[in-house]
Amino acid sequence: MIEELGKSVRGVIVNRVRGKRTEMPIRNIREMLELPILGVVPEDKNMQSALVMKDALVHTHPRSKAAIAYRNIAARIIGNGQYKKKASFIDFILGR
Repeated sequence: MIEELGKSVRGVIVNRVRGKRTEMPIRNIREMLELPILGVVPEDKNMQSALVMKDALVHTHPRSKAAIAYRNIAARIIGNGQYKKKASFIDFILGR
């Protein structure tokens, strides 16, 4: 669809990855689509909850693995390296 609009596709984001042996390997997806993989987002049980709340997972469950993956992908795409989550009060006290 993007190519039909005369735009170029920079790559793909593979979503809902469970890490099971029955899933198609990321390498195969890259070869099949002939595009770079911009990021991989793990399956997240919090996604259904975010859908019910009609809000983005990064807002409803900002510390979930998928939300962190989305922010890391976005940071890499815009050239900011990797997203760094804010330290919690406990992390601050423990010096993490």
